[in-house]
Amino acid sequence: MKNTEMFLSMCFIFILLFFGGSIMTKAQEPEHKKAFKSTQKTNLDLNSVTLDLNSEDKAMGSEIGPILAKEGTITLGKFYTEYLEPEKIQQFTANNSDFYLINFYFTLNELMGGKSYEEARIYFALSDNNTVAYDLLPKETFDKENSAMEYGIDTSLKFKVFDAKIHFLKKIHIEKLNPTITAYNIGRNEFHWAFTSTKGKKIFPGSSKLYMIIDTPHNSTAIDVKVWVEAVVIKDLFGITITKETKTDDYIFSLNLNKIRP
Repeated sequence: MKNTEMFLSMCFIFILLFFGGSIMTKAQEPEHKKAFKSTQKTNLDLNSVTLDLNSEDKAMGSEIGPILAKEGTITLGKFYTEYLEPEKIQQFTANNSDFYLINFYFTLNELMGGKSYEEARIYFALSDNNTVAYDLLPKETFDKENSAMEYGIDTSLKFKVFDAKIHFLKKIHIEKLNPTITAYNIGRNEFHWAFTSTKGKKIFPGSSKLYMIIDTPHNSTAIDVKVWVEAVVIKDLFGITITKETKTDDYIFSLNLNKIRP
């Protein structure tokens, strides 16, 4: 009987340690479902930024409100932006619009306390409703088994598998990826990529290079971009898989189009 009680007590302590994370702080007022309150804003001059992945729990037997527990971090690399010259674009595509190619590295860093990623999503929201993601890469289900290594941007400003017989504005090399990556909401001002794995397998930490073509009204001067990440983390504990949902704060930066466009 005593051995059973001791075993249950140990299980309870381990669960508390897992759900508590490494750093616990009192949460601020509840935020909308996407993420916690946005406090960060910068420009594109920084090389990278690292954001905390926090879980949110209500303290047991307490009325102090939700508790934030740090489970790990993700890193956004520098956002490189290039203006796509209109004279090289099909006329029907470029009418009354300016287009920009943006690429950056998104890194899932090693999680704390022996946890693993089961799923991760990186979300973008553009401040102008008339500014949208014209195309995204990776786009469709894209994993290491079926990934084409060479892509290009054709004259209709779409990412396509590279073909020497087709005229491309730019050639893009994509590294083979471990997780499956799928893009959602192309053509909208809010869009995201989902990182998933085969059932029963984990997503390994690492970096993926992501590309977007942004369509803005002609002669737009600037847009604000909001980014946040949501991830499902898991940990095996005595044969039981414990699952937690985590989020980062919103990260907002300003894209000064006047400095990019000739």
